[in-house]
Amino acid sequence: MEESHARYKALAESTHAITWEFDIATDHWTYVSPFAKRILGYAPEEWKNLAWWAERIHPEDREWVTEFCRKAVSKGVEHVLEYRFIAHDGRTVWLYVTIHVEMQDERPVKTRGVVIDVTKRKLAEAAFQDSVKN
Repeated sequence: MEESHARYKALAESTHAITWEFDIATDHWTYVSPFAKRILGYAPEEWKNLAWWAERIHPEDREWVTEFCRKAVSKGVEHVLEYRFIAHDGRTVWLYVTIHVEMQDERPVKTRGVVIDVTKRKLAEAAFQDSVKN
């Protein structure tokens, strides 16, 4: 079991993405990979609860993202979304997020996911759209 856990941790921590697990009952992350610091500027121990996360979602995306996730999690539906997030240094970062919902007795108990920084792609898409318009 220890060997399996060590392999999982090594895999999660060598990925150029943020891997995470969230406990719904306690409203706290039980795991956030160290890459969180590199992508968003927040160390794993700074991740507190859903309110902390929601406060950092870009104001124009906050309402639809939180509502979309709330509905999907309550139904136990895996979901994928892209939205803007405010990094520790004030930068706006585009995130691609996949979320798996773990159910127990037909109730969501945990979520797990992967967060990927897609800012460069989003900026390139915007630049292309601008060039096509002009």
